[in-house]
Amino acid sequence: MSEPQAGGFFAGLQPITNTPAPEPRPARRQPATRVTPTAPATRPVTADVAVQFTTADCALRFAADLATTAGAHDATQILRDGDTWWIAARDVDLPFARAAAHAAEGTTYLRTGDLFTRDAMISDHLASTTDRAVDLDVFEQATILDLIQQAGLQPQTPRPQREAVILLPGSVAPGVIRRAMDLDISVSYRAVSLTPLFNPPHPPPDPNLTIELVLYATQDRPIPSSLLAAIATRPLTLVTRPADTDHRVLLQRGRSASLAEHRLAALAGDDSTWILADAGYGCWRLNSHSPLVSGAELVRLGDDITLENLPSGDDRTRIEPRPVRLVPAPVRRSDVDAVLLNPADLDVLTLLLEDDPLADIAILVPGTSRHLLLAPGGILREIGIGEPLACIGPGLLYVPLGRRMSPRVPLEARQRLYQPDASHAVVVTDHSALRFDLEGRRPAWTLWVGPAPAIDQQLPADTLTVLRGIDADRTPPPAPAARPWPRPRIQPEAPADWRDEALQAESRGDLARAAALHRQHKDPRRAGHLYERAAIDGASPPPSPSRSLWNPFRRRPPAN
Repeated sequence: MSEPQAGGFFAGLQPITNTPAPEPRPARRQPATRVTPTAPATRPVTADVAVQFTTADCALRFAADLATTAGAHDATQILRDGDTWWIAARDVDLPFARAAAHAAEGTTYLRTGDLFTRDAMISDHLASTTDRAVDLDVFEQATILDLIQQAGLQPQTPRPQREAVILLPGSVAPGVIRRAMDLDISVSYRAVSLTPLFNPPHPPPDPNLTIELVLYATQDRPIPSSLLAAIATRPLTLVTRPADTDHRVLLQRGRSASLAEHRLAALAGDDSTWILADAGYGCWRLNSHSPLVSGAELVRLGDDITLENLPSGDDRTRIEPRPVRLVPAPVRRSDVDAVLLNPADLDVLTLLLEDDPLADIAILVPGTSRHLLLAPGGILREIGIGEPLACIGPGLLYVPLGRRMSPRVPLEARQRLYQPDASHAVVVTDHSALRFDLEGRRPAWTLWVGPAPAIDQQLPADTLTVLRGIDADRTPPPAPAARPWPRPRIQPEAPADWRDEALQAESRGDLARAAALHRQHKDPRRAGHLYERAAIDGASPPPSPSRSLWNPFRRRPPAN
């Protein structure tokens, strides 16, 4: 068999081999891109809506809700069918209208052709035809003022006001302005005209001219209610409060509308102001023709007062001081702090205190012509002789009980005038001021207790023999040479006992420390008296009992 020839039938054939075909290369993976989901565009559902109300209050609330939506106030129609009120609006957001009508206790109707049928809330576009259709063209036209007039005003407890608007005749205005300025209240005024707010007659009558006062509290406290109540009693006068900052609605003080004040102001126009009051004054439309003027322009100098320039100098600016004297005054504290004695009173004092517990703490400070009897924390009672004194501070500064200084002298001035200190007590009388040196004080019982006899120390004979031998053998050490430096420090003399420490604290004006010492040593009456003096003088409050006293029986909190 011959070999096949090239070309012809076998020309396009290739030999078959066992070599596998190459695998295809995988495609490169593309990075994922983030896709932000977008909400499908929705068209707001609007419709022509009419809402039926059985009361004017409910209709007024719904009208205020519509006034807050864009364009709804201009496209709103108010109708009346006897005692029933209708509010119709065009192209209103249907879910909003349904919610507002339900909140105002109204019945919603939707337009179907030329009529309105009751909304069964089945669909946003299909109204129920089960109820009768309503033709709004047969109803009587009304306004928002008709709703406000029908709703009326209710009594209300007057509330504090920082701003008040008052309408009053021109003859009454000057007295009110002067009284308000005396109370530091800002006053502005202007002339305004009033026309009837409801059902104005045709042709309109001449406007009533009156004065508008605006009172504003300049301090943190409101305008006194007594002032506003007194002004309201004047004839042809009305006291109001503004419902908003633009004064679009003024409500009579003590009255409230059925609608919130800021929502009521949203229904009023910007061309005038509504005045809502009871039948005693009426409801008016206020028209202003000029800006407010400050009430300070009504204040002028007296006819006999002129302005002149004065040269500078102490001769014109010096104020002649008044001498300090004592005058009668109510007794704030009946407790006696000290007693001023004459020399003749000392014999009687001995008889009074000899068997009295006061003798244990009483201190006598002798003087040249008068003597001072005091005690740490006060005498606290009249002893029947001498002149009882009250401590007014600072320190131990006394005046007779039932007297005070005139003119009133503050604490710092008393310190500069009378100079009481820790070593001296000062008693101010009607004609003089007596200064006592406390270094010469001594216990009161030294008036009748003489010196004690010499004490003979009794020791056994053996002890005396040993002591004499020690004295004979003892050689005193030589005195050290005096050194010029350093000088020995002089330590202040420590108080003999706690009563001396309490008296020193009292003389320094530290009444809280003196009271704490008396309380610590079981003398609560004098401690309370010192705390009372500290409170009257404006001193620091008493320390806490847990810090000033240690009580071993006090219960401690359990450990964590």
